[in-house]
Amino acid sequence: MAVGLCGCILIWLLGSYFTLSWLASLGFDAAAAGLLPIHTVLHIGPAEARLTWTAVQLLWPSILGAWALPLAMTLIETGFDPARANGRHSRLVWGAILGLDAVTSALGLQAVLVRFVPDVLVSWALAVIIGLLLAVVPEKLARRLIVENL
Repeated sequence: MAVGLCGCILIWLLGSYFTLSWLASLGFDAAAAGLLPIHTVLHIGPAEARLTWTAVQLLWPSILGAWALPLAMTLIETGFDPARANGRHSRLVWGAILGLDAVTSALGLQAVLVRFVPDVLVSWALAVIIGLLLAVVPEKLARRLIVENL
């Protein structure tokens, strides 16, 4: 169960990373700040864009604020999941937030896929499919793992 939950967390982090990446590409500084620890640890991007750990520690409020958006979307999706909540309105809220989650993940992912997939249409199709999977799989799988093993 622990390995499965760690996998769910990694999938969630990946989808959240692409969401924040897309928001950062639009010029949202808080989203860019949220990506700094990942870029620093993994040495992603230009060297001058990476920070020392001391500088990253000073930005923790901004970093946590940036990651609050994907977390809020996940909590709303989980709370309004049709398997848990009844009613048409809860399904509409769930669908809207799930759609927003999938679209923002796909938009961030497409910017990466276009570098590796020469056909733009194929890269968009892959981004949409993977974005939807990144939005749905972690929450559903984590809940299933918890329910079946507790």
